[in-house]
Amino acid sequence: MIVIADSRIPNAAKKPLATLAEPLWLKPQPMVYPSIAAHPDLFFCPTKSGLVVAPELLKQWTKTLSKNGVKHIQGSVSLAAKYPQTAIYNAVATASLLIHNLRYTAPEILNQYPVEQQIKVAQAYTRCNLIALDEDHFITSDQGIRAALQQLNKTVLYIDPKQINLAGHPYGFFGGCCGILGKQLVICGDPIFLKENASLCDFTAKSGFTIKPLFYGPPVDVGSLLFL
Repeated sequence: MIVIADSRIPNAAKKPLATLAEPLWLKPQPMVYPSIAAHPDLFFCPTKSGLVVAPELLKQWTKTLSKNGVKHIQGSVSLAAKYPQTAIYNAVATASLLIHNLRYTAPEILNQYPVEQQIKVAQAYTRCNLIALDEDHFITSDQGIRAALQQLNKTVLYIDPKQINLAGHPYGFFGGCCGILGKQLVICGDPIFLKENASLCDFTAKSGFTIKPLFYGPPVDVGSLLFL
């Protein structure tokens, strides 16, 4: 098991993360703005057919991914410095659903899902704002995403993003704090600092998940933890 993670995550999280999976540290990349320049969910999108990789990173990562048995697909759309061109690969893709602002989704992601499996939302930073526990249970820090999923009878928990730390910004997003490892919701930080902590614990338990905090402190948006 490997995990792709921002090389700049809090030091307190690094050793605990390494006990769960072998970390592959993503260094800051020059094509996006500095605060998110090492966020994995901007450059990699796990899909039902494999990991879609932004073309800027494919050359430097293909050997590592192949060595670890990770099937990967080259994306054809280059990232740019400003939103929404930073969010081309920031979709949430499950076995049966694609959730993103579909105006900007890389075709290598979009073409895997028939129209009836595509959910369009206004927020192109979808993965930053959304974590899928399974096909029916989601946690988000975006009200528009919440509404879109609830219209499809999905069960959704909302977390106020203003509690999430992200260096260089007033706040980050809850999805960017998280990764899924089996039936564990791994969080960079501790949800005890969230006002929704009780609801989150109840929601995850009812969904068959446990919570794994990486350290004691407010959750930090690190651009997702991609367990593969």
